[in-house]
Amino acid sequence: MVGVNMGGGVNMSYKNFTHMAIATLLLSMILILSGCGNGIRRAERGVENLLNQIDAGNFDGFSLRIYYLDRSETIPFPLSVNQLINGFYNNKIIIYGDYLQEHIELFRQITTDILVPAEYEGFTGVVLYYVFENRNNRNVFSVALQDCRENVLINGVEVKWNDMFIDIILPFLPESEIVFWERRLGRE
Repeated sequence: MVGVNMGGGVNMSYKNFTHMAIATLLLSMILILSGCGNGIRRAERGVENLLNQIDAGNFDGFSLRIYYLDRSETIPFPLSVNQLINGFYNNKIIIYGDYLQEHIELFRQITTDILVPAEYEGFTGVVLYYVFENRNNRNVFSVALQDCRENVLINGVEVKWNDMFIDIILPFLPESEIVFWERRLGRE
């Protein structure tokens, strides 16, 4: 019998070695592929959390925080979400419960159906970030936008752009930001 010495005095036939190698390869592929869906699932949970909060109808302690850069200033390097919210933002808007409740139908337009995994990872830097938070300041749903209609980050997961990601916060932005995003979206 021809065998392979696996070290430690164990002899394994080529047939067994091949079966073991194939099983290891299949297990590795399953683990890799099952991990690919975890990111989009995290984004979907964010949407589900937002919709659950809205459906509960309890807006007490619920808030929307929007951070964005002033278009007149130039930042020489791309910013991460943490850099933007921890000091690089020029503008911050906080909207609380009752005012958010007036826009409930707009928020309901965000569904898991619009979450399409990004074909490539190319998120380069955030210029606008918003987060819905519950009364414990826990992130319910967050979105990071670039300066262009490329991928966005939903709860830290890169997905394809959808206009709805900016549309739901346009009512809360100042006129200069609305004009910027309307131009960017080709809606002038």
